[in-house]
Amino acid sequence: MNIQALLVVLVLGGGMMAGGFFLVKGQIDSRVAAEVAAGAERTRADLAERQRDRLEEDLEQEHERQEELTLELQAARDREVQTTEVLEDRERLDRLTQAKPGLLERLARRATTQVWEDIEVESRDP
Repeated sequence: MNIQALLVVLVLGGGMMAGGFFLVKGQIDSRVAAEVAAGAERTRADLAERQRDRLEEDLEQEHERQEELTLELQAARDREVQTTEVLEDRERLDRLTQAKPGLLERLARRATTQVWEDIEVESRDP
């Protein structure tokens, strides 16, 4: 009976050890799975944060570019106004020339004469 009791004890002990092994292995597997899941969650959070930072930078660059374009648009509008004024001045000048041709010719001759006189004065040796 001793042998039978010993065999029973060995079988039961082996079964308990195997059961304990599977229990410990299951706990280890569940801990590893939890750590892997936590690592994956941290990775997802890091990726989401980097994407958010990149989007914020892109948005800031777009705002800066929009401001530049707004300034360029305003400069173009200013040039358009100046061009329109010059064209209107030319139109008025053309009408004046047709209405009083002698007036402008006389003014142009006087101005040309004055320019030549200024050039002669400036070009004289001191």
